[in-house]
Amino acid sequence: MSSQDFSKRALLEYLKQAAISGILNPAVARSRKTAAEQLLVYVTPEERLNLKLLDVDELCSRIHKLEDSSIRVEALNLYNSRLKSALSDYFLWLENPEGFISNSSSVISSNKLKKERIT
Repeated sequence: MSSQDFSKRALLEYLKQAAISGILNPAVARSRKTAAEQLLVYVTPEERLNLKLLDVDELCSRIHKLEDSSIRVEALNLYNSRLKSALSDYFLWLENPEGFISNSSSVISSNKLKKERIT
């Protein structure tokens, strides 16, 4: 994966690999991936290719208008939060894959685990 790939496909692949490699708690990675899959269906073609252009709050507002009341506000808010966290961590990981530490408190840091096993 290119270090500058900000696409929807790359984000979903990152979330899959993050769970497998242990840089994110698998349950956290799965919940973020689910949120991304649900919300990113509604992005524009430009946003799909470059998620840096995406305003998650605006996206959720679009979804709420499109789906009217068929999606619960609570679910939309939860997905909003999870997608923001996923994007934040993904962009941080792209900047420094080797030194990546998630902003999430539910993270398993590979480097931290390795250090704990050594000591």
